[in-house]
Amino acid sequence: MCLEVEEVISPNAILRRMLNFVKLLMILNFLIALLRLATNEPFNCIYDLICVFLLYISHNSIFFMYMGIYIFFSIFNCFMILISFGLILQKLVIVNSLSLSDYFSLSILLFMFFFYIISVCFIFPIYIEMKAQMFEINNGNLELQNQCI
Repeated sequence: MCLEVEEVISPNAILRRMLNFVKLLMILNFLIALLRLATNEPFNCIYDLICVFLLYISHNSIFFMYMGIYIFFSIFNCFMILISFGLILQKLVIVNSLSLSDYFSLSILLFMFFFYIISVCFIFPIYIEMKAQMFEINNGNLELQNQCI
């Protein structure tokens, strides 16, 4: 399987710098997927790996819809983290004590929650810039001309 993706638009210098930040977010998101393996719910790292894949495709194809899907997945991950956080707090209330692994999971979950909120805040301007360039290139029409995605 080949993961080469054709660029939808050719980016300008501003978007090129923004896309370098997307590379950094890909690496950080992959590290968070590895951290997620250490929590109580290791199968949730699949969401993080999907986010890494979406960032990879959006970086290589320079198509704004993949960034929009990444933003959706990041917000969904925030909700999943809040649910996990609530389950740990429920355990604290019922049992009246937490183990060391629960504190470790709690700290990782808080770190991931703030990472996703901050990443959405940084990815949204890149999404807007990609969409603006697509709009500008196609003379106000957001449909792709003779290109299949």
